[in-house]
Amino acid sequence: MNYLKWGRSTASATPDSASGSKRFADTMQSLPASAPALKLHKDDSGDVVTAATATAEVPTDPATTIPAAPALDTHRQELASIRDDVEFLSQRVRSKNIVLHGVPDTASVSKPADLERFVKHTLDEVTPGRTASKPSQSITAVSQISRPGTGNRSVLVEYASSQAKHSAYALSKELRRRGFHLADELTPKQMHAQKAMEADASALRSKGFRPWFRRGALYYSNRGVQRQCRQGEAVKVPTCSVPPPPPPPPAPTRNAAKRSPNHRRDNGVRASGWK
Repeated sequence: MNYLKWGRSTASATPDSASGSKRFADTMQSLPASAPALKLHKDDSGDVVTAATATAEVPTDPATTIPAAPALDTHRQELASIRDDVEFLSQRVRSKNIVLHGVPDTASVSKPADLERFVKHTLDEVTPGRTASKPSQSITAVSQISRPGTGNRSVLVEYASSQAKHSAYALSKELRRRGFHLADELTPKQMHAQKAMEADASALRSKGFRPWFRRGALYYSNRGVQRQCRQGEAVKVPTCSVPPPPPPPPAPTRNAAKRSPNHRRDNGVRASGWK
C-alpha cells in the first residue's frame, strides 16, 4: 500500500480554517484519476495522510526508467560481446608467457636479477648441447607470482615468441626430474574453469588415466587418442583398458654370458664319453 504525505498541519486541515480547506481541496483535485478509494487519517505528528488503496500513476523520469525487455536483451548481448573481446585479448597477451613452478624460496633468488639468472641457468642445464638456439636466449622478463615465504614459488617467464615458449615446453620431462613444472599463464576465466574441473581430473586419475590441463580445459589420452573431458563427464568414462607394461627381465648372472645354451648337454656327453 502506497502512502502519500502532504505535510498538512492539523489546524490547516480542519473545516474551521477556510484557507486550509481550500489547499486541501486543491490537493485532492490534483491527484490522478487512477488513484481511487483514498482513506484519510492522521499520523502521530497530526499531519493528514492519504492511504491509496490502488496504485497511483506517478510521473517517472525517462533517465531512470527501466528499459523494456528487448532493450535489456540488446544490452546483455553487447556486454557478452565485450567480455568475449576482453577474454580474447587477455589470452593473446598471455600466449607467449609460461609459469615455472618449484623455484626455491631462498635469499639467493630474492632479487629480480638473481631470479632471472637462476631461471636461465636452470633451462640451460636441461637443454641438449646440440640445440642451436636455447630457450633461455628468448626470455624477455622474469617476475615472481607467489609471495616469499611460501616454500617453492611460482615464476612468470615471458618469451619473445610463441615458438620459443614451445621450445621450453620440450624440456618439461627433464625439468620434472629436477622438481620443476611448466604451465601456461591462465586468464581469470580459465583459472575458474580449471578449478571447476579438479573433481573430473581426480576421477580420471582413479580410473588409470593421466589427465592434463591446457588453457583451462581438461584432456586425457585413451588408447593413443587425445580426448577432451567436459565438466561432469569423467564419471561416464570407462576405466582405462591399457594393460600395464611388462615387468623388466631378470638380471643375468655373472657366469651366464660365458656358458653356451647347451652347456649341460655338452658336459654330459664329455663326461660319459659318448660321440
